[in-house]
Amino acid sequence: MAENLDSLDVVSFAAGGFRFAVQACQVRGMLAEGAPGAIAAEALIGLAPPAGAPRRLLVVGGRGACVEVGEPVELEALPAASLFPLPPPVAARISLSGIKGVAVISSGIVLIVDLEAILPPV
Repeated sequence: MAENLDSLDVVSFAAGGFRFAVQACQVRGMLAEGAPGAIAAEALIGLAPPAGAPRRLLVVGGRGACVEVGEPVELEALPAASLFPLPPPVAARISLSGIKGVAVISSGIVLIVDLEAILPPV
């Protein structure tokens, strides 16, 4: 998907019972099977992982860290008009890591997360 000023290309996924999205440019690939050293998205964000839910691995960032996320995993373009940054008072008090904003779309609210920023150091 070509990114333009009217939309933001994201990879959306489930984590902890919520919908999240990460900018598509942060995702280098996707794997269907486990990888050594994979980190659950819920552990990075600060949520409890669901038991027994179908999972995928996103290869994130320049160092190729594997982040385990819940299905469905979808590449989509979020309309720019649906995107809202977190207000500073909310950003200062939110207990979830890496949340940069929200998108309000017809299917509900999607939390925008910066996975690269919350990956542990190598």
